Amino acid sequence: MRVCTNEDCNEDRIEMFSVSNMRSDGLQVRCKKCAAEYAREYRAKNPGVEKEVKQRYQSTEKYKLNRKIRDKRYVKKNKERGQAHRAVANAVKDGLLTRPPICSECGLEHDNIQGHHESYEIADWLKVIWLCEPCHKLKHIPSRMY
Repeated sequence: MRVCTNEDCNEDRIEMFSVSNMRSDGLQVRCKKCAAEYAREYRAKNPGVEKEVKQRYQSTEKYKLNRKIRDKRYVKKNKERGQAHRAVANAVKDGLLTRPPICSECGLEHDNIQGHHESYEIADWLKVIWLCEPCHKLKHIPSRMY
């Protein structure tokens, strides 16, 4: 039986603890809620540490190898996306499509207007909605929800 080590918490349901392969019972010492709160407090007290650790890890050979493997897997899994993106880039280069300076969602002028595909079917490759980066990210949020 696992009980959260936070004094103010008495969580004891196993499903409320994350997995840890460093512990003999295979579970973290804090419940998920307390672990998230601890992480938030740590980041607030130590600004910049997370960024420094991330940069240090991203410069290792292990990261570079894992990144290469992950990128290859993504490209293989999302082949039609890459083809659609290249088709739009080529159409812009050849003058078949023009990238407007204004986002079609928010109506503001931006330097980095991106083409958003509603569908990756071959017939729809050149049917794009021109969005600024913030609006483009918002378009993809529903598909990222769990």
